[in-house]
Amino acid sequence: MKVLLFFITLLFSGLAAGNPVISDNKFGHDHATAHKPLVQTTNAPEGKYVCQLCPHVKDIYNTTTFEHDGQCPVCGMNLIEQHSREVTTDLKLHRGSGNYFISGGKGHEARLINVFYYMPQKFNAASRVLLVIPGAGRNAWSYRDSWVEAAEQYNVLILSPAYAEDDYDFASYHLGGTVSDLVFNNKQALAEGKKTSKYRFEDQELLFDINHDAQSWLFNDFDRIFNSAISALAAPQSNYDIFGHSAGGQILHRLAIFHPDSKAQRIVAANAGSYTVANRENNIPFGLKNSKLSDEHLHRSFAKQLILLIGELDNDSETRGSMLHTPTLDKQGLGRLARSHYFFAHSAQYAANINAKFNWQHQVVKGVGHDFKKMSKAAAQYLYAQ
Repeated sequence: MKVLLFFITLLFSGLAAGNPVISDNKFGHDHATAHKPLVQTTNAPEGKYVCQLCPHVKDIYNTTTFEHDGQCPVCGMNLIEQHSREVTTDLKLHRGSGNYFISGGKGHEARLINVFYYMPQKFNAASRVLLVIPGAGRNAWSYRDSWVEAAEQYNVLILSPAYAEDDYDFASYHLGGTVSDLVFNNKQALAEGKKTSKYRFEDQELLFDINHDAQSWLFNDFDRIFNSAISALAAPQSNYDIFGHSAGGQILHRLAIFHPDSKAQRIVAANAGSYTVANRENNIPFGLKNSKLSDEHLHRSFAKQLILLIGELDNDSETRGSMLHTPTLDKQGLGRLARSHYFFAHSAQYAANINAKFNWQHQVVKGVGHDFKKMSKAAAQYLYAQ
């Protein structure tokens, strides 16, 4: 019962368009089942493995350890390598699954980002690199694992950062740090949202400060994560692709808008719950009226290869994931599918108005709803099967 209550708590801990933490958990795991490795590696170092989430883990770095990777015999979650909870020095990446720590960016230096990776067996100088940004559950280990098959098939290095919710709240994560000190000023709406996964507020009930310090935005982390892995491998890759689902999709469409000068080559924002629309009518986080982004800046934004990937069934009838509703947001639509169409159409119109080259694309994935595993497969096809 404690295990069940723990995961129910995690499920509702993140507000807005994210995935349930337990989306790929196996509650029926047989304690007597052989503890088989999840991913076979050819040169994994000797080490210990621990469970990331279980309530039997009082401290992830002071608990029962295992001799190999696989699944936790208590909850079925994938085990991770045991590291000291500090920035990883003398970083060495091995083929197969692993993880390491880097420090947070400006304003978050005392916080740690746990980077989960998968290196394909045939990784070489021609391999692509893909960053995978999780939803509100912040379960980077699950997102990483959902890309293992594609990583081997297409020879892609996967890097998936886990941002702890205690360190990165809704404003810092979903909104990329473009606002700070965010308060949802309606306790009744918050309580109702935890029951229904639909959070309904008036626009004025979202209280926050605009953060114009671009160096402190979350988007800067992605180049640092890429650089950390490439430097450790002494590899020649100079750019990367990046995929984010749900809350990750929110982050990535904002990456294209707010930070177009990153090393990200192709940005795939999947099943985002809400958007910062390219207009001068609405304030941040819904529009750009009170931002300092010039039209010259937006020329660079529209020139990025942003792909909006949206499940056909991720509409207003979808019950998975959480949705934020305000009068302004609901003008974009009531479901993720409608909101993606609204965002893309208005962005294309704004680009035309300022005579900017528009490289963004909109792709609907047939027969898929709010499912990060199926959207990951669709993204792999789009990016690497051509």
